[in-house]
Amino acid sequence: MIVFIYILMLITIPQLLILIDQHLLILSIFLSPILSFLLVFFLTYLHVPFFRLLKITPQNRYLNYLNRQMITLFNHLFLRMKTIQRGLIPYRDRLVIYSNHTSYADALCVLEMAQIPMAFTPKVSILKVPFINNWILLLASFPIDRRNPRKTLENMVSQLKSLKMVSPC
Repeated sequence: MIVFIYILMLITIPQLLILIDQHLLILSIFLSPILSFLLVFFLTYLHVPFFRLLKITPQNRYLNYLNRQMITLFNHLFLRMKTIQRGLIPYRDRLVIYSNHTSYADALCVLEMAQIPMAFTPKVSILKVPFINNWILLLASFPIDRRNPRKTLENMVSQLKSLKMVSPC
């Protein structure tokens, strides 16, 4: 669904820019992928207030579908990553997955390939990014503060308590 909307925007945005001015053709070729992604991101982000209002849990299938779709689009469009699923992740178990952090995109690779609800542990600095901070907190992810390990432990304990209240998939 999200990829379809992105492709639709990728086609219509250059046409709209050309209608405004014929000289915007070259600019539209370069800007249309970025503008299309931003528009799709904004449309997806409009769900966040409704998710909070309805108190949607991180295990919600629709929330996880949107999350995987946006991450897949971002991975293949901007990072140019190709993820290869080497094994199946079991649906019935609760898992802790550790990545070796060869890049900052490790979490994005794992989130794209996992078909189960998943939270991750970003650095505190990621929560300073507008829009992304609300989405990360909606997924029940907790930040890691390298300067304050006690705060990280408190975040982890509170998230574990909240996740135990929610039944598994």
